[in-house]
Amino acid sequence: MPTTTTCPHGLDARTCLICSTLGLAPDRPTIPAGRAEVITTAPTGRRRPRVGVVGGLVLLLGAMIAVWLVLGLLWSLLRGAELVLVGALCGYVGYRVGVLVGRHRAR
Repeated sequence: MPTTTTCPHGLDARTCLICSTLGLAPDRPTIPAGRAEVITTAPTGRRRPRVGVVGGLVLLLGAMIAVWLVLGLLWSLLRGAELVLVGALCGYVGYRVGVLVGRHRAR
């Protein structure tokens, strides 16, 4: 059974493009070629990445900041609506007082 010699990259020493590019000498000690191992499926028993204590604190802090920003946005919209309503009410009351005191008729 003839065996071919492999380069340090696991390829045939005579046809390895890596060795020819790097200029490695083919007379270096080589390993006899064997059958290549091919992984065809994902390894079983993989653990899911877990969030540690520090990661949990960072996520909690990020959630608190997001809630704070959303509440601030809602509060600012409420304040803006309040200012518009108060302005409209004051304008209406001022108009009615002006008509009543000035004895003008509404147009």
